[in-house]
Amino acid sequence: MILVLLTTCNNKNFLNSCSNSLDYLIQRGFFIPKESNIFRFEVTKWNQGSGEYWLYGEDDKYYYGIPQYDWATFDESNGHICDVDYFKLRKGNEPEHFDKFDYQTWENLKH
Repeated sequence: MILVLLTTCNNKNFLNSCSNSLDYLIQRGFFIPKESNIFRFEVTKWNQGSGEYWLYGEDDKYYYGIPQYDWATFDESNGHICDVDYFKLRKGNEPEHFDKFDYQTWENLKH
């Protein structure tokens, strides 16, 4: 029984799902890109200001980045995100001077 728990707790998908679930519950600005899911998505860089959102993330297929200006529309009634604008770049298509923490170095950006 203990071995099963330790194996499960070391599983990256399990850890991502725990972290993402908690972030989704307590941080109004947190979202998971529609191309990803709660098990695969991993935040790689958080906003350093007072906002509760990530700037960069990735999963097994894409890198994701949020433009640092007017990236989301919030629902006035509850403060939660209702529309999001973000960039994605398919892994394996990284340009020569690619920096996963600077979406401006990404070529062929998709929204």
